Amino acid sequence: MTPLLAAVDGLSLPVLLRRGAERLLALQHGADGAAHLRGEFPMWIAGPVSRVDHNYLSGYALLHVTMAAQAPDLPGSVGAALERVLDVARQLPGRYQSEAGLGNWYSGRGSGLPCPAGYPWPDGRTLCLHDDYDDTAISAILTTLAPFELSAPITAATFTAAAHDPARDALVPNSVRRMQLAAAGAGVYQSWALAPRPGAAMDAALVWLPDENSVELTTVANVFTAVHRLGGDSGHPAQVASRHFVNALVLVAVERLLNGDASYLDFASSYYPRFPFAPLAFVVHDHVLTGGALLDPQVAAVIARAVAEVDAEASWRMQGFGTAAFWLNCCAWCLQGGLLRADDIGPTLERVWWRLHRNGDHPLWPDVVFFHGAHIGDYSGTAYTLALMLETLALLHGMGFA
Repeated sequence: MTPLLAAVDGLSLPVLLRRGAERLLALQHGADGAAHLRGEFPMWIAGPVSRVDHNYLSGYALLHVTMAAQAPDLPGSVGAALERVLDVARQLPGRYQSEAGLGNWYSGRGSGLPCPAGYPWPDGRTLCLHDDYDDTAISAILTTLAPFELSAPITAATFTAAAHDPARDALVPNSVRRMQLAAAGAGVYQSWALAPRPGAAMDAALVWLPDENSVELTTVANVFTAVHRLGGDSGHPAQVASRHFVNALVLVAVERLLNGDASYLDFASSYYPRFPFAPLAFVVHDHVLTGGALLDPQVAAVIARAVAEVDAEASWRMQGFGTAAFWLNCCAWCLQGGLLRADDIGPTLERVWWRLHRNGDHPLWPDVVFFHGAHIGDYSGTAYTLALMLETLALLHGMGFA
């Protein structure tokens, strides 16, 4: 029998959904401002200078909201609030695109550059981020799920043409090690488009980051998913190589996790939240979005085993609310994708549900660092955490857990 996630302190799953959706809608910018775009959410950057920030973490939040809005049997007010969030942000993916049609963390609002507007850079040297294939993949996936708008089309060739070529592309040392662990070579999807925007390289006050490229577990899985959903050829060398990379690296990292070492998942997916089940949640999410095309049965089974056997609060460098929150999200996606049965995971799921209620003043779940030490600091935001929890709770609600 499917377990019931009982109300804790009067906060049932439907109540948390309603309050969370209302709060997220209240946080969203309904019109352009000097430093933000319509549809964005206020996020946070913590580094040499800490402040409210606006960046593509809004895009990841919108992906969670999109999946939440598609869950069946949502309470009417929840569905309406989520649809309003998506409608307000309908043009946002297109406004994040660069001249090349690629996505970037920053829209350039207020600066004209892909960097934080008005940021007090040390010595007056502005650090700009190169265009990002992971951001581009998130934009592409969004357009396949809901009527989001782009300023330039994104096609499968956008990604396959930029897959790793050892004769052309230099990788950062950690990426070289990931490729070795996965026994991977040419064709794996890269993280960045390293060519700066036209004319920008002529300005001596600009510093473009990074200088070398990267391959990383979750970003490769996201690009694979985007190419799949855009109708790309499943037999394309980049799809084949990237699928192998994801499966091989997951297998190495999760086997380590099962033996008590959470560090390999941090290493495999260092651009995403550094909680063991965060990259696994995204990978299983991508597996479901590709109709089961991403993961080998052996790899899907070992992820499900980790969800069932590893403590939801297992960690390495980072601890806190995000450990159990991403375990719950990963568990929900494993249930949604048929990797786990409710009867097998029910008691553990109930224990984690009670643990989560120790945190925060609902529905303002505690902040979760998404990009850790990314170029100039940690990127986070309660709006992102709200979106993550809305997706998680909507999935569980739609499967009849409450």
